[in-house]
Amino acid sequence: MESKTIDSIVPASAAKGLQLAGGSMMEQAIPEDYVMASILLNALEERNGMDLEFFLKAYLPIHVIKSPTTNWFALIERLGLASSTIPTYSDIDFKSFKTALNSALTIESLGTVTSDLDSELNKIIESNSLEVPGLMSGAIADAVSIQLDWPYHTNLESYAFSFPSMIEDSELAEHSEKIKRTLSLLDSASTHIRDILQTLEERSHILLTRMEQGHLPKIERLDQRIRVLEVEIENIEHKISSGIGLKEELKQISTARKKALKRDISRRKALIAEMTEKSSKISSDIDSLTNKAQTVLTSINSARESLDSLLVGVRSANIPKEGVCLLFPFFVVGYSKKGQLRLNYYPPSRLKDNDERVGIRRDFVYPFFFASESYSELISLLEKRISSDISLRKSIRSHAKDNNLLALAHTRKMIIEGTKSLLADGLVKESKIEDIVNLLDVFPEKSPVERFLTDGAFVADSEELCSVKFHICDESGRAIENATLELGVLSMESDERGGIRISLPMSHYDGIVSAAGFHEKTLEFSIKSTNDIVIPVVLAELSREDRLDRSLDSLVAKAERIEGIRRKLLEIFEKQGEMLLSVPAYRSALVELLSELGYDPESWISEALSKKGMVQRLLKRNDRIDGMQRDILRLASESRNFGGIMLFSELLISLDELGWNTNPDEVEDILSSMIKEGLVDGLTTLKDGIRVVQFIPVALTHDPRDLLGLAAKKDGKLTIEDVVVNLEWTEERARNAFDLLVSKGVAKLQKSYARSTIYWFPGLRGKK
Repeated sequence: MESKTIDSIVPASAAKGLQLAGGSMMEQAIPEDYVMASILLNALEERNGMDLEFFLKAYLPIHVIKSPTTNWFALIERLGLASSTIPTYSDIDFKSFKTALNSALTIESLGTVTSDLDSELNKIIESNSLEVPGLMSGAIADAVSIQLDWPYHTNLESYAFSFPSMIEDSELAEHSEKIKRTLSLLDSASTHIRDILQTLEERSHILLTRMEQGHLPKIERLDQRIRVLEVEIENIEHKISSGIGLKEELKQISTARKKALKRDISRRKALIAEMTEKSSKISSDIDSLTNKAQTVLTSINSARESLDSLLVGVRSANIPKEGVCLLFPFFVVGYSKKGQLRLNYYPPSRLKDNDERVGIRRDFVYPFFFASESYSELISLLEKRISSDISLRKSIRSHAKDNNLLALAHTRKMIIEGTKSLLADGLVKESKIEDIVNLLDVFPEKSPVERFLTDGAFVADSEELCSVKFHICDESGRAIENATLELGVLSMESDERGGIRISLPMSHYDGIVSAAGFHEKTLEFSIKSTNDIVIPVVLAELSREDRLDRSLDSLVAKAERIEGIRRKLLEIFEKQGEMLLSVPAYRSALVELLSELGYDPESWISEALSKKGMVQRLLKRNDRIDGMQRDILRLASESRNFGGIMLFSELLISLDELGWNTNPDEVEDILSSMIKEGLVDGLTTLKDGIRVVQFIPVALTHDPRDLLGLAAKKDGKLTIEDVVVNLEWTEERARNAFDLLVSKGVAKLQKSYARSTIYWFPGLRGKK
């Protein structure tokens, strides 16, 4: 069998769960010799008069497809034991449709985009189903996915037998892409379709309004001309009937006026008919498209539910987006009698957690149970395939001639060592060892087969080291990149899949795992053997209050660091003057200070060398300005209770209460300086001239700014109804703006089922 590539996963044949200090669980691989000996002893007890012909290690190749949804996967086993049906869809670029709608400049071009979109929706409705051989579902898929969270072998055994793939690589690649495309569309189509319908509604309204605005002046001019012509015709007819003027000449003028009147009335009707027709047409198209979209959404939701049984969740596996091949392990025992072959299969197992031991009536206690009850169903499918496939049975027997674990020198040794371990654990009597030896004597011993190392896998430096893999993720199972693990003097960072691999000697360990935006986690674990170990580490995300605290603490620390550099340089300057620019160590400190203050260090120093006094003016600080900056930073620390913002007027009042007797221009200048130094995020002017100091970024777009302006006028308290009435927004638009401000901690939500929900803005209420 060829060596495993970095795109393959070879899980352990058996494992046991260990409870770490702090409640976390880890999976520990059971030694392969222990597993081999247990299975062989169990096989001897179950042979029922048949001859034990061979003992094999086998793998069922399973392709793992990564879903667009985080930590969800689909599985295709390459033997094609079963199949599942999925809907298939062509690629639909919803974003280009939305762009085309926004770019439409006429009703006609909008109608073209609508027609194209209608055709694409028809494709979804008329989509075909595809039967994918080997696509696993339900309990079997869930059971197989367990192996993705188990420890991996560092070696792929050269003596192992891989069931041959009945699915061509090209067919597998094609099916994988169709599954990914289907999952991607089902995950995003609902949102895209709703967005497109809303965009279509808004764009049609804009274009119809624009068309009406373009036609309205023409219609008004025609109305005016019609009224003038009607009056003129009436006057001419009156003159004709009264005999005033030349009758024939008046009749000619009347005829011309009537002809012009008829033409203008016709033009007016045509313009109105055009507007009515286009408005009716686009409204009808939108209604038709909306109904079709609802049909599509229903179809998509139904398809998504049907695919739930195909997707499996994985907690800690490092699966690249292109997928991997999971080599699902089996041990296969072959019995024969009178030419007939019977196969027993042993899938991945768990070690029993009980105190069973041998006794007077039992010579052997089998220490394992299937890692999932659903493996029995998988074994049943495998048995049916092998019993109906003569060539597959022949390939198994052919492999057994050269790779029988009972005949290979190194696997025979492993079986003996494993039996001794079982004896030490009280799971087998010594007499059974003789049975094993007698069985092995029946098979001529073969030379060891060369082992192949796993490409890209971690290999321990010696037999005394244990390969440990840490998988670091958040509470939703998403991998955390660049998380830091500290074990004593060792410090390591996780890769893009949240993984850290290291070889450690047997000992007790205490460590700390940390990552930006997450709480630190303390690890405590012991390594008592050299078996591979996987340790999942779940980090809890920092709350809004925690992030706010850290942001404001960082501001204060930055201010203290800047002030420390400034003080040190000032002391040196008073001794050496401008000469400090020529001393490398002091110049480096000055460069650091200038960088912190937002200057270009090289250009500033170049100018300082030609202008006396610049350095002194930079380093010497006004005591009043310094003191006010310190108090503003203290107020910034207090602002964590209301989202990191404060009314500018409230800041002035607070400074006056501290005895500064400030004026707005002075405080604004100080804030501008602090903004340049990165100590304050900004000074924002809302509607009606209301000004807000942002101590930390709150990412306010136009809608939240307008909402804040209204809240400032309403004493820092608003309801949805206030916004709808005063800003003439829809309820959805108001809720979106409120949700953003609540998520940023700027607003507080007070729900009420008896009265309207109230949103409070502590930063706009001062000391009320």
